[in-house]
Amino acid sequence: MASLTGRTINSSYRDLITVAGSTDGEGLEASLKQIFDGAGEGSALSLSSSDIGVRGSFLTDSVTDFVFKESGGGTVFTIKNTGVLQLKEQTSTPTAIEGGLYYIDNQLYIGIE
Repeated sequence: MASLTGRTINSSYRDLITVAGSTDGEGLEASLKQIFDGAGEGSALSLSSSDIGVRGSFLTDSVTDFVFKESGGGTVFTIKNTGVLQLKEQTSTPTAIEGGLYYIDNQLYIGIE
């Protein structure tokens, strides 16, 4: 874990992160704000009180699956480390939407118009 213990401000300020806002001291709010380091270098990450934004590539190591979960903790879908998309099996037929996909009873459905 990173620690600032025993470090001076001028040797550690670049290691701190902050959010951009129109007013100093606002912190996180409902709208996305870009994350910056202590020297003002912008990152690809933006945060709000409820959302995460990522610009550019989203990278994981080659061992980790990328798992999307709902607020209750259940997996919605997984992108396996091999690049395969794995959908959660639905317990009932969801409302169809154009371009949507869902998986139920060992069948994959594609929403087309």
